[in-house]
Amino acid sequence: MFAERGQRIVNILIGRNPDSTEAKPCSWKQRFLYGALIGSTLATILWLAAVCANHWVYWEVPDGGVTRQGTRDVLEAQYAGMWQICRVERQQELNYTSSKHFEYCRPLDFFPTKEEVEQDPEIDYTILNFRRAVTAIAIIGLVVMVTAIAFTWYSIVQPRYIFKRLAGCLQIGCAAGILVCIEIFQGMMSHMKGNLPATYPANTNHVLGACYGLSWLCFAVFVVASIVLFVNSHKRKEKRSEDNPVIIGRI
Repeated sequence: MFAERGQRIVNILIGRNPDSTEAKPCSWKQRFLYGALIGSTLATILWLAAVCANHWVYWEVPDGGVTRQGTRDVLEAQYAGMWQICRVERQQELNYTSSKHFEYCRPLDFFPTKEEVEQDPEIDYTILNFRRAVTAIAIIGLVVMVTAIAFTWYSIVQPRYIFKRLAGCLQIGCAAGILVCIEIFQGMMSHMKGNLPATYPANTNHVLGACYGLSWLCFAVFVVASIVLFVNSHKRKEKRSEDNPVIIGRI
């Protein structure tokens, strides 16, 4: 079984028909469709890694650090993702003659109580709405991506134009979901900079991180995959393989 699967993958890579033992090459259409399938699968894996990682944004902290509002802690580095915010701080002793360094990651609270919101200077209701929106769309996007992969594979196994168009629409939905996440995240950073100095200290600037770059890469892959599916979804009446009759059972 594993040998057959391995041979099928090799046939695809060298341009042969996956189900054939002969050296008959695949058409360019099949190659592009397999490329869309592989590309969307890799993009889904990268998107999952980006959603889980804590490297969406970094803060540029000047030399010597920045004293956090209302504390003796000096912020030396800070980075965050969708689920956690991590800090490297230097805590000054009462006599300011010594200090100790420590690093920690704090999970973001998505559903705090009213009292917690009023007492915590790092959050407000607007930033909570931003957090909930971006994480919800990211998770829904993962479900749509898995569905898009399944329909893309099925459109190759059952080469009817309607399946390719449906898979193309799902790929466009994946790209749109990623774009919405990016826009919400940028809006969240702008709000944080202007309204939450405890989270976004003065004299610092944020730099978008590796996960942000991965999200744009995933967006581009899904757009290209959708174009490939739409281009190859036209009817070909001269070849009945694209329009085989479907028997619909009736009770």
